Amino acid sequence: MISKGKQLSKRSKELSARFKMAYERLSFTQRQAVKVSFCKAHGVTEGTFRNKTGGNNPVSETEVEWMEAYNPYAQPLAA
Repeated sequence: MISKGKQLSKRSKELSARFKMAYERLSFTQRQAVKVSFCKAHGVTEGTFRNKTGGNNPVSETEVEWMEAYNPYAQPLAA
């Protein structure tokens, strides 16, 4: 039986991996734009965003879905 703490940790790792994969699909220029949009939409600093992309800060399902849905050619997404 897996403990609840390990399940949460595994879920957190899965979310972080999805977030990072969605971020890395963008070009360098698009990453700069998504960073600004994400920080504005979710009320986080660039440092917190950097920690989220590096897997050091937890990400929420909403944040992951926002990043996966981000289209650099469309209007900015709201949180």
